[in-house]
Amino acid sequence: MVLNRGEVQISGEVDELLAAHRMLSGPAELADGMAARMPVISDSRGGRQADLLVRTDPGTPLHDPRWKASGVSLEGLVLAYLRRPDATVLPRPTLITH
Repeated sequence: MVLNRGEVQISGEVDELLAAHRMLSGPAELADGMAARMPVISDSRGGRQADLLVRTDPGTPLHDPRWKASGVSLEGLVLAYLRRPDATVLPRPTLITH
């Protein structure tokens, strides 16, 4: 479980959380298009390359050969979520008005 500002951001079995996240490296000019297709937890761009930490369905293949996918460490995953308090796997509570 990762808590950030008193709220649960992600929780689950470590293996499941790691399997549901990938680090994608590819052309910076294509990063916005990739980010539109899946939730981005961390986005780092430098020059012509972008590195995106994304949440995926385990086993989902990448269809664009210009992107390389690799696993993420538990430390990397936790730090990425802590840097983005608005990123969450869990649904946010909604205000119900009557």
